[in-house]
Amino acid sequence: AHELAQALKESEAFQKYRDARLEVLKNEEHTKMLEDYQTKVMELQLDRMKTGKFDEAKLEELKNLEGILMANSVLGEYLKAEMTFSQIFTDINKIISDAVEVHG
Repeated sequence: AHELAQALKESEAFQKYRDARLEVLKNEEHTKMLEDYQTKVMELQLDRMKTGKFDEAKLEELKNLEGILMANSVLGEYLKAEMTFSQIFTDINKIISDAVEVHG
């Protein structure tokens, strides 16, 4: 587990994610925009968990906000780097989960 953590920390994907995150945090407006976006994503996910569906108006608002963020070079790079690293993390989690799954 420690070796995996170290490999992740040293990976190009994590390095890009970390660097992009630090770049966002240098600018208060970028930080605020990102926090607003992340809050809206969580609200949409919570709504879906409660109701079993997405609120179409909130989904459209989120898509518009995402488009604005992606058009910003700093925020767009961050979101791309976050997506890439998140996918790696998800893949690792699935591999580990599959390895310890008990079949009856």
